[in-house]
Amino acid sequence: MTPGLSGSPRVAEAVIDLAAVRDNVRSLAAAAGSRALLVDMSGDAHGHGAAQVAEAALAAGAAALGTSRVGDAIALRSTVHAVPIVAWQHTRDTDFVAAAAASITVVVRSSEQLSAAIDAGVASLQLGVDAAGFAAFGPDAFVDACRSVASLQSAGRLGPVGLMLGDGGAASACATARELGVELDAVHAVAASTGPTDDDVTMLRVGAEVLGLDETRGHRATDVGLRPAMTVRAPVLAIKSALRGTGVSYGYIYYTTDDTRLALLSIGYGDGIDRAAGNVAPIRVGGVTGRIAGRVAMDSCVVDIGDRVVAVGDWAVLFGDPAAGDPSAEEWADALGTSSAVVASRMTARVVRKYR
Repeated sequence: MTPGLSGSPRVAEAVIDLAAVRDNVRSLAAAAGSRALLVDMSGDAHGHGAAQVAEAALAAGAAALGTSRVGDAIALRSTVHAVPIVAWQHTRDTDFVAAAAASITVVVRSSEQLSAAIDAGVASLQLGVDAAGFAAFGPDAFVDACRSVASLQSAGRLGPVGLMLGDGGAASACATARELGVELDAVHAVAASTGPTDDDVTMLRVGAEVLGLDETRGHRATDVGLRPAMTVRAPVLAIKSALRGTGVSYGYIYYTTDDTRLALLSIGYGDGIDRAAGNVAPIRVGGVTGRIAGRVAMDSCVVDIGDRVVAVGDWAVLFGDPAAGDPSAEEWADALGTSSAVVASRMTARVVRKYR
């Protein structure tokens, strides 16, 4: 039996601070002014738990929710009622009939998707418009789609429709739609891509920032007053002494520089920790932030704790709220060459979610 396992029931966990989610939504809503907020729940809310995050976001004033995939939107509808849920990424196998039954707002990006959604009975639609032309209607196709929508609206087969903007272009898209007789509903865009003069935009889409994270490397949500919601921590499974020059973990990319003590933690790349985190990613244990020592294994990693006061069963914090003295997801992102949203989203279901 591995020393320290007996009598230590703890496993790695991600503690989600829903108060931070609520505070972040309120801050983002204040910055949005008269525009409503649509909160992106894709990827199970970046691994935070879509149902729980949605409840907190709606309580703080969010007006709508969204996901990339229809299946995730339908799952969310089972816990969230009477609130618009938008889904915008489809394949040929997307079940628009199920989307219609769950009252999901479907973003269509081609004439084929528009026809499929209408035939399936979808009552709430948005047209996907992107100034860069990515996965959206091109200019000519958008004109044709608007004509089709206007005809359906005139026949009483479709109510007001919205627009989803990927990268600006609100005024042009809205003007075209209105000129062709389309009755418009919500016009939503990614918050970061929307300027203060885009008066036609009525709703801003936010995602990782609600969780105190950022999709873009080098940005720090905490710099604009947002609070990280997720703290990932793992228990110390065992502690052993090691002489100077001892190789640690697989491949021996780390050697102890003094006689020391090593702590084995119950978290590894099978839990979502990037294997490249060895020797570079921060971790706090015994009141001190150091680095993971050596390669990350499937189920564990090691920290050189020296003479720190650490016992089997103590928590080691990988990332959390820097205001509490913890390493941040941004520090992990810097170490791994990625973004904080990616770092948090990688946590697998083996890391138990707990909410407070």
